[in-house]
Amino acid sequence: MRISGMSSYQCLELLKWIAVIVDAAANGISQFPTYSEETDAQDIEMALKCSTFLSLLTIAYSTGIMTKGDVTVLYGQDGVFYCSIPDATGIKQVIWQRLSDDKRPMNLAIFSERFEDKMTNSYVSKFNVTLPSLNVTTLVIKNVTFGDEACFICRFDVYPSGTKQWKQCLNVQGLSETTASEVLRNPTETDVVISCSTTGKPTPTISWRSEEKELTHYSRNFTVLNHDRTTTTTSNLTLPLSQFHAKIVECVAESGSMKSIEPISLSGSRKATEIEGSRYYICSGLVVVVFVIIFVAIAFQKRMK
Repeated sequence: MRISGMSSYQCLELLKWIAVIVDAAANGISQFPTYSEETDAQDIEMALKCSTFLSLLTIAYSTGIMTKGDVTVLYGQDGVFYCSIPDATGIKQVIWQRLSDDKRPMNLAIFSERFEDKMTNSYVSKFNVTLPSLNVTTLVIKNVTFGDEACFICRFDVYPSGTKQWKQCLNVQGLSETTASEVLRNPTETDVVISCSTTGKPTPTISWRSEEKELTHYSRNFTVLNHDRTTTTTSNLTLPLSQFHAKIVECVAESGSMKSIEPISLSGSRKATEIEGSRYYICSGLVVVVFVIIFVAIAFQKRMK
């Protein structure tokens, strides 16, 4: 097992080292022992993370409940929470609850030793709760969205010791939806504008490419922070079709480990070609007319002489 890029062994070694330093300071010793590996700020930060992790583990153990802890899931995947206590003796009821925005617990499912099991109707299609035995239960949140982010409580009502419960939170990352389209413009213009928008967490980035060539230097990006703590990123790409002849452009949206690619067909490229062709023929015609006029004028002058 590894914790934040550090092995459990290294974590314990660092915690021992910190404990020795604290003990030395308490006894007035000015020369502290050195850590066996190179000690730097990153090591100390890792040790603090280890300490926090072990503290949470101790709290969970003291309640008698074993859990997976908080869960981070990619958008569209399933989130799974797990709770168990060592002994089923005395368990009268098991309840899964969801904390609302105002921190009020709302019942999702209730399993009772005496009464019929109950799942709240509005959550049946979204949540799946299993209870192989009264002391082991699992909550599955299907096809998670950013709106599913919340904290959940597994609660065991035990007689005669009372209620044992633990809170776990769901964090959702990734991209929800990416859309891209060509912006309609005056058909006589030879530049085309393409817009691409995506929403996600952490803040998404957008780049452009065509035939594996990046086009980002033609684009302008801006972001909007949403009320659900996601960010919407929009990018507008302006292409001079007289210099750009590809038929397909791809919008590449990324957030964390999630990537979305949206291809856009450039209908304006054909129009631009037609416009350029028309201009060529018009110019050619004008040149011919000018030469004819000059020829006629010269011939007329010769006759006059």
